[in-house]
Amino acid sequence: MESLSEVEKILSSLMDEIYEIEGVIVSSQEGILEAKVIYDDLDLKTKEINDSAFDIAVSAANLGEKIGKSALKEVIIEYEDGIILIVGQADLVLTLFLGSEARSNVGLLRVNARKALQRISRCR
Repeated sequence: MESLSEVEKILSSLMDEIYEIEGVIVSSQEGILEAKVIYDDLDLKTKEINDSAFDIAVSAANLGEKIGKSALKEVIIEYEDGIILIVGQADLVLTLFLGSEARSNVGLLRVNARKALQRISRCR
């Protein structure tokens, strides 16, 4: 079995702490997938999921720019049966896939995602 990278350990720890997380991926600001910890049913589409999440973040950033807003911090997409949380900073994008139970904890998830992103940035 392949050992986990430091980034994957941070992602696994985040998933262990918050049971509502079904998967999490990290990509560069260029959209290149750097790490992932995802349940098997999502794993088959990791590249496509990463590409779509990156496109959403880019579109949201462009929209903000057109209306005079500063740098994009996060995007929350809510579905009937779950949530996608995309959190970014200067060099990284963290995308979390959350079950519907996460609705009551979105604020806490946002804080924990941002902390994880800072830890990942420091270990790169």
